[in-house]
Amino acid sequence: MSCWTLINGLRGYSDNHADIPSDYLLHSSAQIQRGVTYHLRSRCDFKVLTDTGPTPSNVETAIDFSA
Repeated sequence: MSCWTLINGLRGYSDNHADIPSDYLLHSSAQIQRGVTYHLRSRCDFKVLTDTGPTPSNVETAIDFSA
């Protein structure tokens, strides 16, 4: 599985991981400013075993937050 995360509104922030296990807990830290709304976007790509074989799949997450 591979995952990436960006925080829109936080210049220069990105977090990317390739070839991680399926039970990996996505985590990160960053310094943010009070009163600013940030937009965290992440996506993990992986394969799901189906009747026809491994099928590319993904999970996308969108979280808007402020301090």
